[in-house]
Amino acid sequence: MNKILAAWEWNGPVSEPIAYGEGHINQTYALTEQATQKRYILQKINTDTFKDPDGLMENICGVTDFLREKAKQRGADPNVPRSMLR
Repeated sequence: MNKILAAWEWNGPVSEPIAYGEGHINQTYALTEQATQKRYILQKINTDTFKDPDGLMENICGVTDFLREKAKQRGADPNVPRSMLR
C-alpha cells in the first residue's frame, strides 16, 4: 500500500487506509488527507475480472470528460463537487 500511496501527490500525511465497504470484485479503501481533511477512496482493480485495467481507466476518463462537457453546456460549474451528477 505504501508504494501505491507514494504514487499520489498528497498535501502532507494521510491516514492509514482502512477497508471500505464489502465489494465482491474490487478491494476498496478509504483514507483522509490530514492537512485538508479530504476523504479519498482508493480501489484495487481485480485483474481477474478486468483484464485490461488501462483500458478500463481510459473508459472511465472518457465518460467523465463527456459528462463534464455536458455539465458545462447546461451551466454547471465543473469545479463544484458532484455538479456533473445533478
